[in-house]
Amino acid sequence: MSTPFAADCAALVDPATLESSFPGLTVADAPDPGTGVDAADDDDDDATATPLQQVADADGTLCAWTDAAGDEFTLGVAHYDDAGLTSLANELVASSNSVPTYGVEGYFQVDGGTGRADFFPLPYYVVLESTAFVEPGSAEPMAAQVVAALDATGTAG
Repeated sequence: MSTPFAADCAALVDPATLESSFPGLTVADAPDPGTGVDAADDDDDDATATPLQQVADADGTLCAWTDAAGDEFTLGVAHYDDAGLTSLANELVASSNSVPTYGVEGYFQVDGGTGRADFFPLPYYVVLESTAFVEPGSAEPMAAQVVAALDATGTAG
């Protein structure tokens, strides 16, 4: 079960502080949740929907940026109850690769040239996708900023 979560994308990611990792990062139009890793599975069934579609279906926040190299970055953040978070995490345990460096439970995979980081700064589920994410560490600067922003709300942890 999810609770609607609306956040200002600028409060979650500050492009200026990511300049060394992603030069020229600027805000883009909100992403289509049916695109990205696992897009072929897109439909309204949470068991097969893309992670961004799952965030959209949970009334979460979707954000997008592009950098000077033309890479697109998408972010989805949704607020789930314990059962929902456990279900999402269990799916990732079976289908992705655990990443210990995101500061919270995290996973990473590359599919079709797009890297996706999924992580859980409780009570949130966060999805970051980009063609610039070629390995888990590529997503780390942005992931750390999102975790810190959610922690600053006083509800993550």
